[in-house]
Amino acid sequence: MIERLREKFPLLKQRLTPDQLTEVLDYAQNNRNRFSVKGILAEQFIPHNAKFEALKASIIGRLGPEWDPDTLQYVRRVVGVAPTETTAGEFADLADGFIIVLAKDPNAVTRVNVVAVFEAKSPTNVRALPFGKEGDIGQVGWTLERLGENPVAMDVRTKTGAIEKWTLDPDKGEFTYSPRRDAITHKRLVVPKDHQLSTSEIDRMQEIFPDFDPAEHVWRHAESNDELQQIADGIVDLMNKEHPKAKATKKAD
Repeated sequence: MIERLREKFPLLKQRLTPDQLTEVLDYAQNNRNRFSVKGILAEQFIPHNAKFEALKASIIGRLGPEWDPDTLQYVRRVVGVAPTETTAGEFADLADGFIIVLAKDPNAVTRVNVVAVFEAKSPTNVRALPFGKEGDIGQVGWTLERLGENPVAMDVRTKTGAIEKWTLDPDKGEFTYSPRRDAITHKRLVVPKDHQLSTSEIDRMQEIFPDFDPAEHVWRHAESNDELQQIADGIVDLMNKEHPKAKATKKAD
């Protein structure tokens, strides 16, 4: 299936490794929602953005001496304890991607520095980033608030190259990040190439983050929303064809 998709959509071959595409397919296997699959694709495309390498270089240039620049890495799967009535105490997705760097000292109490936070949204969902329910600080602001208040879990590539799942507690100082006004934690909103933030959305982001600059902090995919959706539709269609979900059977009385 992977090879067929890569042949049909050359962009998948250009942008995603087989492991990354397998992750997308595993998600589509359990969730046939075409819009959700498009969202997973958008997250996977973030490190392939034309501005990604420049951001990494900027971060490395600003790191303190206690951090190992060779360990700088993009982490897509980051979850945090969700303090809500329905999910209190459980882990839920925290953001669409982070860039992190590890401490040089393997015995350091503070092991991880979160230096970038990404949110990728479709045009219909962008407004959730600056505007939350009842006028709160929106999804980006809420992510950074949660990041400093609750344990997080992420898959980390260690200095040996092994992938390990780390759970880090901010109350114990096991990771650090720079909240709202400190530019070392780079906020990046990633949208399709054909989308522009509205004036009210920009004004609200600048209210939450005084350093917010749409020219710097809003990235655009090389693809339009329709192009991303076309690939997601192709994935779901192939999944439905080759792995149809079993129909529920009615139990006999």
